[in-house]
Amino acid sequence: MDNKIIIVGAGLCGSLLALRMAMKGYSVVMYERRPDMRKSRVNAGRSINLALSDRGLLALELAGIKDDILPPSFRCTVV
Repeated sequence: MDNKIIIVGAGLCGSLLALRMAMKGYSVVMYERRPDMRKSRVNAGRSINLALSDRGLLALELAGIKDDILPPSFRCTVV
Protein backbone atom coordinates (compact mmCIF):
# COMPACT_ATOMS: atom_id res chain seq x y z
CA MET A 1 0.00 0.00 0.00
CA ASP A 2 1.26 3.47 -0.92
CA ASN A 3 0.85 5.79 2.09
CA LYS A 4 0.84 9.02 0.06
CA ILE A 5 -2.26 11.14 -0.45
CA ILE A 6 -2.62 14.32 -2.49
CA ILE A 7 -5.49 16.65 -1.60
CA VAL A 8 -6.43 19.48 -3.95
CA GLY A 9 -8.15 22.31 -2.11
CA ALA A 10 -7.24 23.53 1.36
CA GLY A 11 -10.70 24.72 2.32
CA LEU A 12 -12.57 23.46 5.36
CA CYS A 13 -13.16 19.93 4.06
CA GLY A 14 -9.76 19.51 2.44
CA SER A 15 -7.97 20.67 5.57
CA LEU A 16 -9.97 18.38 7.82
CA LEU A 17 -9.45 15.44 5.46
CA ALA A 18 -5.69 16.13 5.42
CA LEU A 19 -5.62 16.18 9.22
CA ARG A 20 -7.58 12.92 9.52
CA MET A 21 -5.43 11.12 6.93
CA ALA A 22 -2.22 12.31 8.60
CA MET A 23 -3.56 11.03 11.93
CA LYS A 24 -4.06 7.63 10.28
CA GLY A 25 -0.42 7.57 9.18
CA TYR A 26 -0.66 8.77 5.60
CA SER A 27 1.82 11.21 4.10
CA VAL A 28 -0.35 14.11 2.92
CA VAL A 29 0.44 16.82 0.38
CA MET A 30 -2.08 19.64 -0.09
CA TYR A 31 -2.40 21.97 -3.06
CA GLU A 32 -4.35 25.21 -2.93
CA ARG A 33 -4.72 27.65 -5.81
CA ARG A 34 -5.31 30.74 -3.69
CA PRO A 35 -2.70 32.38 -1.45
CA ASP A 36 -3.12 32.42 2.33
CA MET A 37 -5.80 35.06 3.03
CA ARG A 38 -4.01 36.12 6.19
CA LYS A 39 -0.78 36.92 4.34
CA SER A 40 -1.84 38.48 1.05
CA ARG A 41 -4.31 40.93 -0.35
CA VAL A 42 -7.44 39.26 -1.75
CA ASN A 43 -10.59 40.43 -3.48
CA ALA A 44 -13.18 42.12 -1.29
CA GLY A 45 -15.96 39.96 0.05
CA ARG A 46 -13.82 37.13 1.39
CA SER A 47 -13.68 36.51 5.11
CA ILE A 48 -11.94 34.06 7.42
CA ASN A 49 -14.71 34.39 10.01
CA LEU A 50 -16.34 30.99 10.47
CA ALA A 51 -19.51 29.71 12.11
CA LEU A 52 -19.70 26.10 13.24
CA SER A 53 -22.82 23.98 13.00
CA ASP A 54 -23.45 20.82 15.00
CA ARG A 55 -21.92 18.83 12.12
CA GLY A 56 -18.82 21.02 12.18
CA LEU A 57 -18.43 20.58 15.93
CA LEU A 58 -18.81 16.82 15.52
CA ALA A 59 -16.14 16.80 12.80
CA LEU A 60 -13.74 18.70 15.09
CA GLU A 61 -14.50 16.25 17.89
CA LEU A 62 -13.88 13.23 15.66
CA ALA A 63 -10.57 14.79 14.59
CA GLY A 64 -9.63 15.23 18.24
CA ILE A 65 -9.18 19.00 17.99
CA LYS A 66 -12.47 20.36 19.35
CA ASP A 67 -10.97 21.19 22.75
CA ASP A 68 -8.17 23.13 21.03
CA ILE A 69 -10.51 25.08 18.76
CA LEU A 70 -13.30 26.10 21.14
CA PRO A 71 -11.45 28.13 23.82
CA PRO A 72 -10.60 31.10 21.55
CA SER A 73 -14.06 31.04 19.96
CA PHE A 74 -17.34 32.61 21.04
CA ARG A 75 -20.99 31.64 20.71
CA CYS A 76 -23.06 33.51 18.14
CA THR A 77 -26.54 34.37 19.31
CA VAL A 78 -29.53 35.83 17.53
CA VAL A 79 -31.31 38.67 19.27
